Amino acid sequence: MKKLIAALLASSVAVAVPVAAFAQAADPAAPAGPSVTAPAPAAPAAGAGDENQYSWTDLLASLNVQAAGGGSTLSAMNDLVAGIGESSNIQLVDVFTLEGAPPESDSASDLQAALEPGDQALGDLHTAITANTVLMMKLEEAGRTASDVVAVNSAADGTFMIYVRPAGTAIDPAAPSAAPDAGAAAPASPTPMAPAAPSAPPASGAGY
Repeated sequence: MKKLIAALLASSVAVAVPVAAFAQAADPAAPAGPSVTAPAPAAPAAGAGDENQYSWTDLLASLNVQAAGGGSTLSAMNDLVAGIGESSNIQLVDVFTLEGAPPESDSASDLQAALEPGDQALGDLHTAITANTVLMMKLEEAGRTASDVVAVNSAADGTFMIYVRPAGTAIDPAAPSAAPDAGAAAPASPTPMAPAAPSAPPASGAGY
């Protein structure tokens, strides 16, 4: 009996040792190896184009159409601006940030060249904007005025894109012919000659 008990005890010890070793190997408290982290998705590049916005080329083409369109274009433009209401999604876009815009110095000269032929159409656009209180409030909140706007379009999702030029890039009106300086000296008029005095009659009693 004692031999049987001793054999059973020896068998139990033999089984317990590998089980304990396995449990130690599987211990969750054991230090873990370095984890592999998936790379974060790349952020969109700054200034990347928005599919709702004009590109620089689109803007210049739109200004050309606006300048040459006549009454039909003016009517469509007025209807577009009139459609902007309190529930409209309105975005102001600095034209110099558009995709494809050249450096700012070149952008300013290109923009002025594109706007000058359509000066009348641009004035009509500003008149329509001034009549829309919702759009005017949006512009004023951003420190803008109607005269800063160069174009308006409606994106596929219904967003109204309002294209504004940076401050200080307004189109200079054609300079009128210079008026004569009020302080400039007028050319001297010829001085009229006084008529010659008639010869005095000979004195009475004068000898001959």
